[in-house]
Amino acid sequence: MNPCANPRGVFVSGTDTSVGKTFVASLLIRALKMAGVETGYFKPVQTGADSDCGTVEALTQISHAEIEEPTYSFPEPMAPYLAAKRYGRTISLPHIDQRWSELSRRAWIVEGAGGLLVPLNAKETIRDLISMLNLPLVLVASTRLGTINHTLLSLETAAKAGLRVLGVVLVGPHDANLKPLFEQFAGASVVAEIPWLSDVSPNALGTAAGEYFPRPKLAQLFPELFPWPSMRRRSCGATARPFGTLTPSMVCIPFVRRRSLPLGRISSSAMGPRSWMRFHRGG
Repeated sequence: MNPCANPRGVFVSGTDTSVGKTFVASLLIRALKMAGVETGYFKPVQTGADSDCGTVEALTQISHAEIEEPTYSFPEPMAPYLAAKRYGRTISLPHIDQRWSELSRRAWIVEGAGGLLVPLNAKETIRDLISMLNLPLVLVASTRLGTINHTLLSLETAAKAGLRVLGVVLVGPHDANLKPLFEQFAGASVVAEIPWLSDVSPNALGTAAGEYFPRPKLAQLFPELFPWPSMRRRSCGATARPFGTLTPSMVCIPFVRRRSLPLGRISSSAMGPRSWMRFHRGG
């Protein structure tokens, strides 16, 4: 695998199911759009009746054309390998890779299913999928009891496969012990600590995206998109452009922090019941 980051995006995986992968993926997409970057969402394998694609579309307000439908989708909420077996199908990583190679040139946020060692077929896991796509990893972890073991095991698993970990995103009530611990034991950077939003709406998500993934943080995660960090800061607007076409004159770094806005609501009818519960419990 090429050790250099694939400039086409990042892979968002988690330490477990229901830790906030779709939530973080939506925040990243919204933050990139606010920065004037053309982005997209791709979940290669989907299990469960509710659509993460639909959730992301509702929260980020990106167009349907900016969302790539899953290569494999199964209605049962179970590990992809088991779900595929139930229908007599086999998940093929080369088939996913072929689909990936055909996608347009933009900053893709690719979301996995479950954790790194969730099996996709009889021999391969999510970790193998990340390696094949040659994408750097953003690892989402909860702050609930047990996260230390789950997160350190996931980071060790990623390191053994030679994956490039951009950082850990913690989702849940703040725990001041976690960030220094992960840095001490795994050398991993915690790039964001995000509480669960009591009310979730496109406006609230936009506010949170600007707060937790401001332009300097995006420059950390996407250096290919923001290669001029030393530029004089200035405030201006930017129009979304195809990925890879940014020039220094297009990079604008706001110097005024956005004020927090009241959180709005998104009705449960706009998201599937399972997705709605996940966004309040940790989806």
